[in-house]
Amino acid sequence: MSRARITASISAVVLIAAALISLTIFVTIPAGNAVAVEPSQLKVGVFFPDPEFPDEQLPTIDDIHQFESTVGRQIDVFLWYESISESFYADTFRPYAEEGRIIQLSWEPHNFAKDPNNQPEYRLNTITAGNHDTQIRRWARELRDFGYTIYFRPMCEMNGDWVAWGGTANGNSPADYIPAWRHIHDIFRQEGADNVKFIWSPNRAGSYADANSIFDTYYPGDSYVDYVGINGYNWGTMYNTPTWTSSWQSFEEVFKYSYDVAVQRTGKPIVVSETASTEIGGNAQNGGKARWITDAFSIIPSRFPKMEMVTWFHINKETDWRINSSQQSLDAFRQAVSLPDSEPPVVSVDSPSPGATLSGTVAVEISASDGSGISKVELYVGDRLIDTKTSAPYGSHIYTRSLADGSYSVTAKAYDATGNTSTRSVEVTVDNSHEKNYFFGWYDNASPGMRTWLVIGNPTETGQDVEVYIGGSFMGSYHVAAHERVTPRYAGVAKGPVKVVSLAGRELLVSERVTMNGSFSELPATPQADLGTEHYLSWYDQVSQGMNTWLMVGNQGSRTAEVDVFIAGRNVGHYSVPAGGSVAPQYHGVMDGPVRVVSSNGQPLTVSERVTYNGTFNEVRSRTAAELGTEYHFTWYDQQSAGMKTWVVIGNQGTQTAQVGVYIGGQLAGFYNVPAGGRVTPNFPNLMNGPVRVVSSNGQPLMVSERSVFRGSFEEVPGVTPAELNCDQWFAWYDNASTGMKTWILVGNQSQEEAVVDIKIGNQLVGRYNVPAGGRVTPTFPGQMNGPVQVKSSVEGQPLVVSQRTTYYNSFDELPGASM
Repeated sequence: MSRARITASISAVVLIAAALISLTIFVTIPAGNAVAVEPSQLKVGVFFPDPEFPDEQLPTIDDIHQFESTVGRQIDVFLWYESISESFYADTFRPYAEEGRIIQLSWEPHNFAKDPNNQPEYRLNTITAGNHDTQIRRWARELRDFGYTIYFRPMCEMNGDWVAWGGTANGNSPADYIPAWRHIHDIFRQEGADNVKFIWSPNRAGSYADANSIFDTYYPGDSYVDYVGINGYNWGTMYNTPTWTSSWQSFEEVFKYSYDVAVQRTGKPIVVSETASTEIGGNAQNGGKARWITDAFSIIPSRFPKMEMVTWFHINKETDWRINSSQQSLDAFRQAVSLPDSEPPVVSVDSPSPGATLSGTVAVEISASDGSGISKVELYVGDRLIDTKTSAPYGSHIYTRSLADGSYSVTAKAYDATGNTSTRSVEVTVDNSHEKNYFFGWYDNASPGMRTWLVIGNPTETGQDVEVYIGGSFMGSYHVAAHERVTPRYAGVAKGPVKVVSLAGRELLVSERVTMNGSFSELPATPQADLGTEHYLSWYDQVSQGMNTWLMVGNQGSRTAEVDVFIAGRNVGHYSVPAGGSVAPQYHGVMDGPVRVVSSNGQPLTVSERVTYNGTFNEVRSRTAAELGTEYHFTWYDQQSAGMKTWVVIGNQGTQTAQVGVYIGGQLAGFYNVPAGGRVTPNFPNLMNGPVRVVSSNGQPLMVSERSVFRGSFEEVPGVTPAELNCDQWFAWYDNASTGMKTWILVGNQSQEEAVVDIKIGNQLVGRYNVPAGGRVTPTFPGQMNGPVQVKSSVEGQPLVVSQRTTYYNSFDELPGASM
């Protein structure tokens, strides 16, 4: 509709801001590329005169902001009508454009105050003749110098008789229109107004024949047009006259003829330059105006995929075209033109401060906000997810004892209701070096038949506070009195790594005791000082019948560990293990050794082998490269007891053939030449004695263990190096009282003189033994179940090799003593 038609119908009542709006949805695509448009590409604009002077003044920028608040989004296109004769200054629009809005001008060569059919001075042939060139050039220069893109819609609805430039109005001929259009276009190009894009916009056609006729008669040609527009309305049942009876028409019925012909006739982008619907004629069957709006925007992507702009003519004129003619219509329009929320939430880490040094338990303060609402906030330390909050307050705590000492990013990641995210981080340092830590690779109290206890014993004269973390989660805090112990279990938990922390930084005795399907296994913890980047195990078996073997690799470092696994010198796997995380690979069809696990980027690891054998369970801890030695000791060897078979597994980690002697009870049982990187697995039928000593006489570093099967169960115990022999050794627990459990303490004297050895259980003396040089004792204490256990020689520095050997129903387990 032209400005003249708007002016003639506006009520004298002052209209509120929302009553004088033409909403535009617009997408900029280069002319000639009429491609399908995604709904999310559509942009919203507005025709919005000043509410108090609706035909004379532009609205203020505050008026536009108020309107944007009403419709629930920022507008992208501002539409305005101007007559050729008016004083026009493009800078008037600069405040709108500076905030990112596109200006669209409907340009009208007429005197809007006069009868459009009686303006001979503005007939089309006067434009072609150059009568208005001075004014046209002024317009072209103004818009060129404005600098921003302008969508320029001159002489729209030329196929009607209600405008001075109409082909059948004001004494014009249809043949006059194209030359006049081209003349205007040529002047703009001569003036260098390349930022001005021309929209050719006839009134909608009522048939395919009509649409083709409009193109034939009025289309200036692709070289003179950037966009093809269509004006069309749903008049409902407003009119019932001898010349026209209007009826309710859907959006598709209004536009299908003009759109289909435009697609066939040109490759230019197609736009709906004006549309609206009345409320009159709406009913339950057609859904009324609200349904018309919803259906219009819903059908565009499928029925009109090359339609790139839709302008709503929002005014109370012949009828109330406004989108807010009812609340239902306004709601439908707001929903139809709403864009996906792409604005990320605002999030900050308010505490701790950047550069802070953290220890213990630290409060983290997080702020997050978003217009569409916050759905959740995640807290990360490094790449480890610590906590998730779905409602404010979003703060949390970091249990820094679950982390390795080092530098970390503390990161808050916020999600809004539509899935947008943003993150903020602060860099901190974790330092709990005054504490003492103990590690396991895994904890399982969830697998069928598996029951697991942590045994935490305090061998010192003072009570200690202890915290336990599994898989980075805080599990519990315990006070362990002097010479006492705690034995926590965590039902339903199966994860790792496990970290036990002495807050006072003193010694603890920590082990995992596991029963599974009538079998028993106990694994000593790895102290912080024994963590390493390179670990060894003597053997891997995923071939023997009934044998399932996992390597358990835990990263106790502050960064992702790059880990390689080698079996018998062959790389069998590479793994990126996150800080505080673990992997548990298996290698089907492999039975060989030794096993080497190495972190190539220097992160400290815990490594163990977890084995199920015919439904029973065993776990053995690895030895680090720094712990390898040329000599190893065991308390006992047994290839004689009923159901017991024992192998000594000897891996050569040196660069030369190792010359290895095996001594049992002081007697040479075998001598072996073990190639570099190779292994031997001797067993000694009908032999039961101890202690056992395995030594490389030519100084090659070895990895040695004893592997035993006993009545369908499996056990592996690592050898002890001379550096680990000690006059004072400990265990967390002793049990010779539980049903099915029998436990011996084996004490071997590796010195050259007799040892006088005291054994205490729960700080009570239960036995004193004279152990000859090179000899051993194997006491058992029926009915005893307590801890910690201390085995101590009266001679300072006297080397003892000590272990606990346990049978549990038909299974066997052995645990070396720990030196304090």
